[in-house]
Amino acid sequence: MFNGLIREIAQVASFSGDLLRLRARYRPALGDSVAVNGACLSVTRLFADGFAVQLSSETARVIAAQNLRGSVHIEPAMRIGDRIDGHLIQGHVDAVGEIYKISKLASGVDFFIRAPLHIAPLLAPKGSVAIDGVSLTINEVLEGGGTHGRNFNGQGLNGGNFTHKDPFGANFSGASLHGQNFSDSNSVRDLNSLGVNLKSEAQSCAIRLTIIPLT
Repeated sequence: MFNGLIREIAQVASFSGDLLRLRARYRPALGDSVAVNGACLSVTRLFADGFAVQLSSETARVIAAQNLRGSVHIEPAMRIGDRIDGHLIQGHVDAVGEIYKISKLASGVDFFIRAPLHIAPLLAPKGSVAIDGVSLTINEVLEGGGTHGRNFNGQGLNGGNFTHKDPFGANFSGASLHGQNFSDSNSVRDLNSLGVNLKSEAQSCAIRLTIIPLT
């Protein structure tokens, strides 16, 4: 389990095959679990300047692997008895979403995020979601996705490197605790109980999050 509070922004030294090597100040032990951009991975090698983790075929299939370059978020697994300051995050990526609009506020930045329709039952206003491992609260659940907004960097996610149309891994394990579970037999209209207004022909859902930069 993870907290969704990023310990460090590590640098990607190399990513070849299923092995991701990171340069970081954090020093794990062999076999430790570390969330990399929200995905729980096992440490398989140690180096003087960091460590390496191995990606299974399933992990590589479901995450935004194209983001494993430059810098990434890392967080060590929680210990029993640790303080919980964020949300409880399982480290399993549920979907890859896309930032389709960014709006600058007087205090903070609004991110509008489009996600696959099948994860709509896990979304609820004031529910939790991890975006590339960052624990956030959903401000609003929207219908479908809108038009693209201005392309400027938002602060607080990976050092402010996200722009609109960037893909990312989303973990909704916290949101499912806040919302209601639906069986496969439930129709789209049942999502209204979560505040989700979706047309039956909709292909995606969307949420609004606010990031407040540290000053």
